[in-house]
Amino acid sequence: MSVKLWTEAYRPNTFDEYVWRDSSMRQKCQEWVQARAMPHLLLEGVAGTGKTSLAYLMLNQIGIGSGDILHINASRERKIEDIQSKIIGFVGSWALNDTGIKYVVLDEADKMSPLAQGLLRGEMETYHRECRFILTCNYASKIIEPVHSRCQTFSFRTLDRDDFTARVGEILVSEQVDFEVEDLLTLVEQTYPDLRKAINLAQQSSYISYDCLGDTSYEEMGNTTWDELSKGPITTGSGKQIRARLHKPKADESGIKDYMLEMTNLFRAGRTNEARKLIIAQAQAEEYIDIYRYLYRNLDIWGDSEDIQDNVLLAIRKGLVNHSVAADQELNLAATFVECKLIA
Repeated sequence: MSVKLWTEAYRPNTFDEYVWRDSSMRQKCQEWVQARAMPHLLLEGVAGTGKTSLAYLMLNQIGIGSGDILHINASRERKIEDIQSKIIGFVGSWALNDTGIKYVVLDEADKMSPLAQGLLRGEMETYHRECRFILTCNYASKIIEPVHSRCQTFSFRTLDRDDFTARVGEILVSEQVDFEVEDLLTLVEQTYPDLRKAINLAQQSSYISYDCLGDTSYEEMGNTTWDELSKGPITTGSGKQIRARLHKPKADESGIKDYMLEMTNLFRAGRTNEARKLIIAQAQAEEYIDIYRYLYRNLDIWGDSEDIQDNVLLAIRKGLVNHSVAADQELNLAATFVECKLIA
């Protein structure tokens, strides 16, 4: 088991790795890749069904670099001025790739206001030769007709539950994580049909605890630290392998927002700055208090030492106390992350 993010490590890189809903969708996507150009797209389906993964898979296959892709999470940036400052500035410059086309990926486009969508329609029309828009949404009915009519639409059905369960199980096996079928089914029950959330929760719930050691003696452990164990599996001096185990997810974790699970895994991997950027991009200001409480309930993110957890708890308390009086609550939360990182 590694400290990489599983949602990144197991993102499909080829058409064969992607879980297609039907053959016609795959055929159409292959045609666009072969032509090295896509039309405006509207990808509709519930969270975690592979909409954004498919968008980036096709962009990668065509050979579009990050400099020619603008990714916006529309659930946070819904105002007209956000559209003007980011989209218009992006589409107004020349493409770096040899196709001459740039791409805007708008996640959760159905969260945009009708007025903002109206502005988007104008940009889609004005720059249709130089730029294509890929919109993802949960409900296509919330997309205004002038935008809808300019896109080719794919509807993403949820994965079959057995296929969903098998995919999570394959990842656990690949990461050398032991698990009981009952615990895997509990995880699936809490997360289906959101595969991204299932993978994030599986990573958070997979670790080496005391009960994973079995009859391994302290002499066999030698100088192995718990930090090394967290990156397992570990082979002792006597040749015994100690592997991580999937622990049954807590009952209250089923309602946790997906970005909080990903934030947890980033913290565990020591990628605090990326966790901060994730929160800024996806969390609403009214959710910041929930983030403090979530960090409090998961002090083990920062280590197993009681001293470290006690000091992290004090840092979280300080951040929560300052939250109500801070002039910039986002900055206050980011400072709390930094304090926790310095303690750990």
